[in-house]
Amino acid sequence: MKDYRGGTMYGYSANVKNIQPFKKTKWMNKKSLALLKDFNFNPYPSKYAFLIDINRHYGEKLQRNTTGIEIPMIPFYDKKFSMLRSYDLKYDLTKALKLDFHADNNSRIIEAPNAIDTKSEKDSIRESFFKGGDNVMYTQRSKVDYTIPINKFPMMDWLSANAGYATDYKWTRAPYSANGIGNTIQNGNQQTLNAQANLVTLYNKVPYLKKVNNGIKKTPPKKGSPPQPPTPAKGPPTSVAPADTSKKKEKKPFLLPQYVARSLMMVKNVGLNYTNSDGMELPGYNQNSKYLGTQQSSNGLAPGVGFVFGQQNGFGPDGHAFTQHAADKGWLVKDTTSLRPFTKSSTQNITGRANIEPFPELKIELTGNRNKSKNESEFFQWDPLLGEFDGKSRTESGNFSMSMITWKTAFEKIKDNYQSDAFNKFLQNRPVVSQELSNANPNASGTVANGYSDGYGPTSQATLIYSFLSAYTGKDPATYPLQTFPNRAAPNWRVSYDGLSKWKPLKKYVKTVRLSHAYRSSYSFAYTNNIFADRDAAGHPTKKDINNDFIFYEQISTVSIAEQFSPLIKVDVALQNSLQFNVAIKRERNLALSFANNQLTEILSKEYVIGTGYRWKDLALKNPFKKGKNVKSIKSDLNLKLDFSIRENLTLIRKVVEGVTQPTSGQTIYSIKATADYQITKRITARLFYDWLLTNPRISTSFRSSNTNGGFSIRFSLS
Repeated sequence: MKDYRGGTMYGYSANVKNIQPFKKTKWMNKKSLALLKDFNFNPYPSKYAFLIDINRHYGEKLQRNTTGIEIPMIPFYDKKFSMLRSYDLKYDLTKALKLDFHADNNSRIIEAPNAIDTKSEKDSIRESFFKGGDNVMYTQRSKVDYTIPINKFPMMDWLSANAGYATDYKWTRAPYSANGIGNTIQNGNQQTLNAQANLVTLYNKVPYLKKVNNGIKKTPPKKGSPPQPPTPAKGPPTSVAPADTSKKKEKKPFLLPQYVARSLMMVKNVGLNYTNSDGMELPGYNQNSKYLGTQQSSNGLAPGVGFVFGQQNGFGPDGHAFTQHAADKGWLVKDTTSLRPFTKSSTQNITGRANIEPFPELKIELTGNRNKSKNESEFFQWDPLLGEFDGKSRTESGNFSMSMITWKTAFEKIKDNYQSDAFNKFLQNRPVVSQELSNANPNASGTVANGYSDGYGPTSQATLIYSFLSAYTGKDPATYPLQTFPNRAAPNWRVSYDGLSKWKPLKKYVKTVRLSHAYRSSYSFAYTNNIFADRDAAGHPTKKDINNDFIFYEQISTVSIAEQFSPLIKVDVALQNSLQFNVAIKRERNLALSFANNQLTEILSKEYVIGTGYRWKDLALKNPFKKGKNVKSIKSDLNLKLDFSIRENLTLIRKVVEGVTQPTSGQTIYSIKATADYQITKRITARLFYDWLLTNPRISTSFRSSNTNGGFSIRFSLS
């Protein structure tokens, strides 16, 4: 057995001098010409590299004949001869426009399956080697980043934006034992946009607002005010001159306009992040990879420059999908038995943020997001009866989530019989939503039976979804938007306030006081396409099921709302004597509406936490690792913490058809956690801990339990 490996690499990297032809042009110093004056370019790339890596493995195995009978023994050969060629390019076209490119080409040198011992076999290997071998895989990645010069325009320096476009492409050869199934190609692209608005910079363009942002001065100095008299020197008491009552008392400055201005400037920063990713994979491709993953065919360059660099739609002069475009060009094998589907995916994420400060001690962060993903697949095969390629067994699945506000129903009280006003409202909203859905669908007859319109009964998917959302968001069902994928996301928030520590009566005893609150709520579901559904040109359903309800294309099994107050309110206090206290209240609610059994699962949780802590600074202890009279003691901080919490959990099943509610599980959990940490050295920390947990069930099918855990640990850090 022999293994050989060799290679070569060439790399070039340079600090390219940026050329700015208008930098010293004086008449362009105006702000209105900043975009033109800042024009720049780099004459050549800053980095390019080339790599060849060659691997040769040769193994020959011959079994020994120990039978005593003449049996011809055939040797076994294990051979692999591969070559990797890599390419790298980095080119900053300008300071704002940057390009990165990387490609890998994997090839295999084909050789005879037996021993290589003839001149013709050696010449064949040599010829295949110098031709680069037989390509088996090609991958490439490219990325373009662009800093949008929106801040170069007059009065727009408070804005900044960055855009990016990244692509990937992969060509994979079919297995040598199954050349007939064809090769596989796949591509993808990712589009990004990040935008920021620094509104403080915008406010500061107004001189008065700039002064307010620099700080509200409660005692502004006056011009020409007389200097303060010097402090009298120590000595015998002297007579004090009587106060001059003829002078008028100084009026306190009128600060209301400044506070009003600060309130109007409460929005400090706004940001938007957008990401869109698309990709596809096509098996049965009959073209090879030669130049950057492409090959010149009789019908043009295959699969095309657009596909190699991430194009997803609009191929050819007629704007066809790529499957049809490849079939028209003759780039697909006519295989009727392939079990590999053509797949396509897309993902879109949008996130918005805003920072608000009504006054310096109060900070509010708003966050909203909307996420959607879709996966499609179909078997695009040759149909001998039709004499053309045809897509079969098309499927679609995906996920959706977005932030929303369900605050209006978050604090409803669960009654003794577990009844809920929000759930009752959900049931009452169904006839109203049914009528609105019928009015929006021209395929509905509009007839009403038992309060429900034709095609939208009490358990119809659409009726339940919009009734559920309108009830738990506290909105009018008659005006609630009837969208499977809502476009507008509502913001969630996080609030913190630390101004109490600046209050004079508390300042003497308190080091910091921080109040915090956070709210988060999201709506999500997963779906698959219903093969029995049919839609008109506008997307309205046309077919009905056995219950006389319309069959929707997006078949949803469960829709969920997850709501968290983490925390509802939290108070952190640090005293001047290193003693700390914290009190927190947390709430959580999870709702899951299932269309398989028409039931709503509601999980409620409340938690109350009280904690305290103390830091004993520079506590000296005897060093346990050294002995002797002159051994120095260890001096470090001792951190003590004690937390007590009560958590209440309750799970309810609410049946939509029967209109009844049943508790299925729940418990009250009491917890005590105590710790003491002492850092012996920089790497060794000793810890003493005690945990106690008591679970008290709320239903008769569970039992009360208690767990106690305590001990001592030594933690050694290698970092």
